[in-house]
Amino acid sequence: MTEPGVNIKEGDYLIAINGRTLRAPQTPDELLTNTANDVVTLTVNSKPAADGSRKVVVKPWATNSVCAN
Repeated sequence: MTEPGVNIKEGDYLIAINGRTLRAPQTPDELLTNTANDVVTLTVNSKPAADGSRKVVVKPWATNSVCAN
């Protein structure tokens, strides 16, 4: 998440992954399963709401880490 152009900061909220809204008790890992090396769109915001959110394109690694695409 620290790659140039990703612009996600500690404390930002993950709202959705590939357009699928993340809702408790669901974890991000559940929506990232089988996405290693695929392009994934994260919807993030500085507040826990979709209003004002932004989309960031990343490519998850097999270790559940993410790198910018």
